Amino acid sequence: MIELNSLRIKKLLVALAFTLLVNARAELPPSVYDEMKRGAGEVIVIKVSKASQGDSKSVGQRIQLTYEAGVIRVIRSQSGLRPNAKITIQSSYYRFGPGEVGPSNPRRLKKDDVVMAYLQKWKKAGDYKIAAGGHSFENPPTENQPKILIGGKTPREVLNQFKFQGFLALNDQHWQSYNWVFSRLDTNKDGRHSKEEYIVNGVHMNEQARQGIFNAADYDQDGFVSAFEYFENRIITDEAKLIFEAMDQNKNGQLTRSEFMSSKRIKDLKLAEAIFQALDTNKNGELIIPEYLRVWGKWARSK
Repeated sequence: MIELNSLRIKKLLVALAFTLLVNARAELPPSVYDEMKRGAGEVIVIKVSKASQGDSKSVGQRIQLTYEAGVIRVIRSQSGLRPNAKITIQSSYYRFGPGEVGPSNPRRLKKDDVVMAYLQKWKKAGDYKIAAGGHSFENPPTENQPKILIGGKTPREVLNQFKFQGFLALNDQHWQSYNWVFSRLDTNKDGRHSKEEYIVNGVHMNEQARQGIFNAADYDQDGFVSAFEYFENRIITDEAKLIFEAMDQNKNGQLTRSEFMSSKRIKDLKLAEAIFQALDTNKNGELIIPEYLRVWGKWARSK
């Protein structure tokens, strides 16, 4: 029954995302990008040897980008690619107009960049096109990277214990609110927040707090926060704060070990203890929102 509901949710998300993409140029939920990546015929690690500029100052236009690259590693390939193969990749970049917020643009590559690419075979031999929209180029996997476990559970399994929903908890009011705030802060209307726009010229909280939020949201560390990164960060932190506040019995903004354990959010007390210890990074026996969110945010973004 759970698997059936999960399948239905995925289908609904894909259908909803397609409607939003066509009609409103809205951002896509992470689950849709995950489905695109799973459907990519080519998953390879490449090194860029040549990158077209393809730049334009005109807004409201899709700019075509072409990359020449060598294949370093093959994860899977329906077209039979092998290491050392030379390929050409077609990508694009949309310059958003005033008030526009849409799906994330693919990362713009430059010469010597090494990335994991999600692609589909294109028309001619050696030609490929991006297959996962704004998530078509990612940092390559780290070899022998240790798996993170908390009390024997993966971060995703831990969040499931809290009934964390992420994008599934969104409603129209959330989308409209996030979109309005994002557009208001995006003063040059390029579809992303620069440090100057968000940190220096921001109006909420103080500059130090805005710096911390910007760094957390800028997950690919390119110095900008895209619409997807902004929406994702808001969704993660807003729901995480609601969970924290529900456990904070005396509402003083601090979550003690006693409050955490007595909340019975996690019925397995051994697992609950392991989770609290993982969240309590300074080991003082209590959690505050920034400390809690730094760990929770990493868990929510984990695969």
